[in-house]
Amino acid sequence: MTAIRDHLPLPLDDLASHLEAHGFILTEDVQEPISFGDGVLEWALKGRARIRFVKDRGRWWIELGMVRGSWFSPQVCAALVDGTWATPQALNVEEQANEVVRYLGEFLTMLDEKDNGVLETKLGEIQSRAAEERSRQLGW
Repeated sequence: MTAIRDHLPLPLDDLASHLEAHGFILTEDVQEPISFGDGVLEWALKGRARIRFVKDRGRWWIELGMVRGSWFSPQVCAALVDGTWATPQALNVEEQANEVVRYLGEFLTMLDEKDNGVLETKLGEIQSRAAEERSRQLGW
């Protein structure tokens, strides 16, 4: 296994630096060269939140989560903050990174002020609705 923190695409490298500057600590940095180069980097913020970058078959995406529980896309977390429904379209990694930077502060404030169980339920509802809409758009 090899570390991948030093080999990130520019949008993810910039976001990683942003996270570290705001107190997030890198807790996992693993690449599995025998698994298509797949890898995971995960940051944690003092028992409040987690953010991870996942690479699967050459494609990167970002996920956010509470200390324990499910992972959610930046669009889902942004929709929670905005009080709207997530867009079902897939975002490229730069767009995902921009969503995290734009909404991270408000998302962390919500985690501090609201019941995390309620937030996780709402995030799940937003994620399910976005997936259903995406399936409908694709004719599935």
